[in-house]
Amino acid sequence: MCCRRGHRILIGSLMAFPWLLQCGEFSREEVQRVVTESTETLKRTFKRKLFKRLILLCIVLLLVAYIGSLTLTSDSSGEPRSNREVAHHPQTSLNGDNTEAPRECVLRFMTLNLAHGRSDGPNQIFQKTKKIRSNLDAIAKLLSRVRPDIAALQEADGPSFWSGKFDHVAHLATNAGFEYSARGAHVDGMKISFGTALLSARALKDTLSITFDPTPPTLSKGFLVSTFDWPDAPGMQVDVVSVHLDFSRPSAQRKQVGKMITELSARKRPLIIMGDFNCDWKCDESALRILAQKLELEAYQPEATDLGTFPMRRTRLDWILISPEFQFRKYEVLSDVVSDHFAVVAEIGLGDEYPIRSPR
Repeated sequence: MCCRRGHRILIGSLMAFPWLLQCGEFSREEVQRVVTESTETLKRTFKRKLFKRLILLCIVLLLVAYIGSLTLTSDSSGEPRSNREVAHHPQTSLNGDNTEAPRECVLRFMTLNLAHGRSDGPNQIFQKTKKIRSNLDAIAKLLSRVRPDIAALQEADGPSFWSGKFDHVAHLATNAGFEYSARGAHVDGMKISFGTALLSARALKDTLSITFDPTPPTLSKGFLVSTFDWPDAPGMQVDVVSVHLDFSRPSAQRKQVGKMITELSARKRPLIIMGDFNCDWKCDESALRILAQKLELEAYQPEATDLGTFPMRRTRLDWILISPEFQFRKYEVLSDVVSDHFAVVAEIGLGDEYPIRSPR
């Protein structure tokens, strides 16, 4: 029993290391001290027999090698930049018919960090598959209620040993009634696959997954971009993006948005960028602000203090940015607890210079 308890303490401490840093409530030294104390606890449980000490050493080395390998893996194609196929789910209809644009040509968009299906509970590796499915079903109900035309997802898992071994994006597409979905795996190895994704009631095309350069010790991040036709604006193609930036270092975030600026500028289309930016608008060197300035994007009330999306730190990490061709008609942060992040929903229409085609 003592051995089992020490083993659990060590594994839990190692897996919580990046999360504790993200919370901002613990310094690296404090977290390292917790891991060291946990290791010492485990050592004491094995002190009677030499071979058990050797087992301890092997466990620690394997865990370190395992976590380190995840930071270096990228997309399943083996390349950080890859075209992605869009999944078509013609049998689903739970989301209703969103393909007919409203008279004012307003579309609804939503972004949510799925937290690997763990909701706001403990790490997904400690939750049973049934619980993870239940958590995702709650998200599907939220999606069905909000009925976004397009939803951007982060920490969206493919089949992974730590989160039930099934595709979370396909599960949501089926249960929330989205006809199209696409997923980019920015970490894909050691039986773990996750990244960013899009769910859409509108046809998606020219879909591209970009994995940022590795940022050890944190896991790889990236973005997924796809194109759809804006209704009642003949010939207007729009790029919609789901992005997740690194949480540990502003310098890494600035490098990542530099990659986004390069890739998205080359596509030469109006943009709607959604995701977990892991930063706010406050300082001039904010990666979020740099991205908005370089791509001439607008954020909704960037200085507002009542639009927090990450309750643990009471800060605004999740954003929707739009090109000058568009206008925000409505913007809200939902209070539904389905993740450790809140969902953000925006209704977006064309700007005044883009006339709306009269309905037939």
